[in-house]
Amino acid sequence: EWIHFLKNEEIKPEFRAKGIQKAKEEFNIFKMSKQEQQNYKRYLGDLSYEASMHESHYILAQIKTKKNTQIEIAKTMKAKGMSDELIAELTGLSKEEVEKL
Repeated sequence: EWIHFLKNEEIKPEFRAKGIQKAKEEFNIFKMSKQEQQNYKRYLGDLSYEASMHESHYILAQIKTKKNTQIEIAKTMKAKGMSDELIAELTGLSKEEVEKL
């Protein structure tokens, strides 16, 4: 398969040699004009940025959910008469946060 590629500058979809499909991607980029290569790199950068933004939003949503859960647990504990210090210790909230509940 590699010999076929080197002789014919062609990688068939059914080729399975180690690394040959990655070589096909790189070869296709290499065949692009300089402007197409720049556009493609910009496109990849945009995809990377978008993925990073999605991941950031996901992480922030998880943090917010965790915080809301901690607050709800703390409210329940407070309603049952537990001390603010113990609630803070058990929930991970600060004493000031617990006092505001």
